[in-house]
Amino acid sequence: MLLARSRRSLVLLTASLTWFATTAGLASRAAAADPDRGAEIYQLCTQCHGAAGEGNQAALAPSIAGLPEWYVLAQLKHFKSGERGMHPEDTGGLRMYPMSLTLKRPEDMQAVAAFVAAMPKVTPAHTLT
Repeated sequence: MLLARSRRSLVLLTASLTWFATTAGLASRAAAADPDRGAEIYQLCTQCHGAAGEGNQAALAPSIAGLPEWYVLAQLKHFKSGERGMHPEDTGGLRMYPMSLTLKRPEDMQAVAAFVAAMPKVTPAHTLT
């Protein structure tokens, strides 16, 4: 009797965990970044970072194409919160702070981060200054 209850409990637990894992997976896929939205948002970024994410030394904008999504997302959050881009000597960062404020929803940050990460990596030419 006790063994039968234990088996039944184990079956229920396994079924519950399977259901949870499946629905959690579906939810995360449904919340995945929208590539069209990422491309739309990135149009604002091209002014400094370039259409291919190659960067622009004159604008103090680094190459961002192909950077890991988690990194781009973290940096956008840092700019938006003011952790980055507020130092008076960080001219490039001072430009990113107001740009990051245009990203009103977390989904927008996620979408543009995914878009940038999916871009082919561009290695800028080395320059001597």
